[in-house]
Amino acid sequence: NYINMAKLRLENDYYIAMLKQFGRHDDVAMLRLRQVSQTSDIQTKMAILDQAMTELGSHPWWHLQVVEQRLLLTKQRELQTSQNSRTVLETYKTLYETDFRRQKQSRMTDKIVIDLF
Repeated sequence: NYINMAKLRLENDYYIAMLKQFGRHDDVAMLRLRQVSQTSDIQTKMAILDQAMTELGSHPWWHLQVVEQRLLLTKQRELQTSQNSRTVLETYKTLYETDFRRQKQSRMTDKIVIDLF
């Protein structure tokens, strides 16, 4: 209850420090993932994802979420930077690798997680 009350009264940085102090690293990583969705700069997003990755230590599913989001941001940056010099076929290949392989990986991961339990 103390942590939840502090969340209402304190800023994000103080709340994160308090969560770390109490050993709630998964909650800190979840806050980092929310911060990624709130920022618009890709470099900042990558830095926040790196922080989330170092704070996670519990479940492989969390690591997979961070890795997938990093891959998606990398592909997004690749599409934005070289949009003018790219052919339609190259753009299609990049989008195909991002979308369809991600869906295939998530299906395989779901099967692995289910098998573990």
